[in-house]
Amino acid sequence: ASWGCETSLQCEEGELRVATDRNVTCLEKCDVPVVLSGLNSSLLHPLHTRRSTEPLAVGLSSQRVALQCPEEMDCAYWSSNSESWISAGSWRCATSLQCEGGELRVASNTRVTCLEKCDVPTDLSGVNSSQIHPLHSRRYNNSLAVGLGSRSVSLQCPDLACAYWS
Repeated sequence: ASWGCETSLQCEEGELRVATDRNVTCLEKCDVPVVLSGLNSSLLHPLHTRRSTEPLAVGLSSQRVALQCPEEMDCAYWSSNSESWISAGSWRCATSLQCEGGELRVASNTRVTCLEKCDVPTDLSGVNSSQIHPLHSRRYNNSLAVGLGSRSVSLQCPDLACAYWS
């Protein structure tokens, strides 16, 4: 954040002088790699990558960095309130990074991770639940995987009417 990197100058008898007691300096920035496995932080999953591939460097002020997991995984963050992993979606799949003493480090105290998704078969007879009939199948035969966040799945009943109650 450059808003705090300023000083006051004045011209005194034709000479430019600093007109404040505030000291400012220049600090090293750290390049942020796209693949973050080298950070070795318990707050990130080794498979996390930056969502953007544009070059990025951070300084001492922490900067929010959007993350992503491999396609077959779901990004999640740890909720200390519910003491469980919660699907992060695209907005909460992020961390804060900063450069301290020339070293890139995680500046956020929120743990984010990548969790495996479950493939959803077309035949749902193997799903162990009393909430769906063993004859139910998925209406569409496309490949589908679900993570922590719930996802609506269209069902069909062969030669039977599909009904629900709540």
